[in-house]
Amino acid sequence: LSGLTKGMLLSFKIEAGDQANNWSSTGPTTSFTFAETLKRTDASTILLTGERVREAAPDGSMFTKIHIDENELREAFNALNTGSASSISMQIQDDRDATIVEFSAHVLNDLSGTGTIGSLQLDLSAIQVSIPWMLFKNHVSEAEQSNGLFSVKIRHEAGQLAADLQQKADREQANLLLTNPIEFEIQAGGNTIRFYDNLHVER
Repeated sequence: LSGLTKGMLLSFKIEAGDQANNWSSTGPTTSFTFAETLKRTDASTILLTGERVREAAPDGSMFTKIHIDENELREAFNALNTGSASSISMQIQDDRDATIVEFSAHVLNDLSGTGTIGSLQLDLSAIQVSIPWMLFKNHVSEAEQSNGLFSVKIRHEAGQLAADLQQKADREQANLLLTNPIEFEIQAGGNTIRFYDNLHVER
């Protein structure tokens, strides 16, 4: 879905059909209105939404791309700047392949003062990532020189790397803390941020 705005009323109905084009007419329905205010998980954490799209990669594998709305992020930054929130969180459905969360870099110009000590928390079921907003803010110019976006990429590694890690753990008679290893990357303008400026990123 695109073009969604706060306060918009949405209604959904599900119907079943067969190959002969016979359709039911009494399927379940539901309606909801987008919240007028930011959602919070607790007194200090703001819960972001985002436009979620499933796409196919050139190799045929699937991945999820989530774009965070600029206006929603600005409102969240305002809460960080005023001290009414200390972190911003996003709960993401984990499809157990690859997930890319992206947002416009220039929105970081709205972040100032106490807001810069906050963090972005991404929660994909068993995987949690926490990234200080200051890390993004330090790389705004780098992002703006290219595509103008920040991206956080999280990918389940089900190939050779996963097998190698399991084999190493078996040799050491140890257990993997992550039974499904992941690759994690932060990009500014499509370029990987390789140094975290002495900021602590939790994965």
